[in-house]
Amino acid sequence: PTMAEAARQWMDLVMPENMFEHHPMDRVDVVVLCNVLEPYPLEVRQLLLQHCADFLSVGGKVIIATLMPGGRGASGESGLDLVFPNPSLGGAKGSGLSADELEDDLIDTGFAIESTELFETKTVDHGNVLPGEEPKVIRRSYILIVGKKPG
Repeated sequence: PTMAEAARQWMDLVMPENMFEHHPMDRVDVVVLCNVLEPYPLEVRQLLLQHCADFLSVGGKVIIATLMPGGRGASGESGLDLVFPNPSLGGAKGSGLSADELEDDLIDTGFAIESTELFETKTVDHGNVLPGEEPKVIRRSYILIVGKKPG
């Protein structure tokens, strides 16, 4: 698929199959979910987090990174050259997932919250530049939450 091919530009390993069909042979220490959970309802998010927990080592971590809803520069884009579902469609309020919602999802699936941070980045938007114009510098805010599998 086109999305998997584009993802290989950014990631060392891309699994083209359904994420629920991925069953690692060995336990893993870390699972990173970057711009993954946003479009899904609560039940699917919790199912995915439980699936991750099933293959995490004791003390292993789940790292969730997502564009902050309503943050400066946040207009539903992921900030990557990948096609992600619009995060503004997710969440209880239809404005993306909040840090509180993501923390609740982790807690409800048995993880302890290790940290929650907000990062603001600046990037040059080359994608929306007309000939003769200078690209604009835009700010994006991201939530980074680390959950730890208790042991």
